Parts: sequence; C-alpha cells; structure tokens
Amino acid sequence: MKALTLKQPFATLICLGIKDVENRSWQTAYRGKLLIHSSTKPYGNLKDSLLIEKYDHIDFDYEKLNSIEFVNSAIVGEVELIDIVTDSTSPWAQQGKYHWLLKDPLLYEHPILNVKGHLNLWKFNM
Repeated sequence: MKALTLKQPFATLICLGIKDVENRSWQTAYRGKLLIHSSTKPYGNLKDSLLIEKYDHIDFDYEKLNSIEFVNSAIVGEVELIDIVTDSTSPWAQQGKYHWLLKDPLLYEHPILNVKGHLNLWKFNM
C-alpha cells in the first residue's frame, strides 16, 4: 500500500479529519488510500508558538488535542487521496502549493510502530 510521511502533529491531524489538505511542492497521478506515516522528528507540539501563530486562523481545540499522544516513526492511520488541485478553499491550503485533497480519515487505535519513512510516496507492506 502507498504511504506518505509527514511530521507530527500534522500526521495525526490528518487522520483525525482536522487537516483536510496536505500541501506539497509536487503532484502525483496516484489516487486512493494512503497510509499516513509520522516521521522520526516532529515539527513541534501544538503549544509551540510558531505552530499556533501559523495556524491560528483555523478553528480546532488545541487543548483537547494536547491530550492525544503524537507517535513518531509509525504508521498512525490512513486517508483517501481524492484529488490534487491548486485552488483549494480549505484553511489548511497554502498558496503556491499543490493541495492534496483528503477524505475518509482513520486514526489507528494501535499505530504500527518503528517504521522508517521515505521521501515522496512509498510502498509499505502490511
């Protein structure tokens, strides 16, 4: 199955359905189910001032999410990649990027731990 590596907390935010767009500098012809892998090193935690400043226009419960364990180096869930556009109206969409439109998110109750990620889309054998 195809997998995509992201930094935390974004991997979990996608699997919870909070983040509905992934911004990339590249696109792919692939459409379908993607496993979401969290990289070894996180972007930061949800209380980091840089993260809050960058995403303060998006309404979600930071305090509630801080009670969730953000696992690294793991397959944390899955999502469906339905399209790639450059004009998404999602608050997560960044100008000048390809907007990967995501639906049907699922956060695994038991992540698949100790998984090494890769750049671009990569294949994970379950």
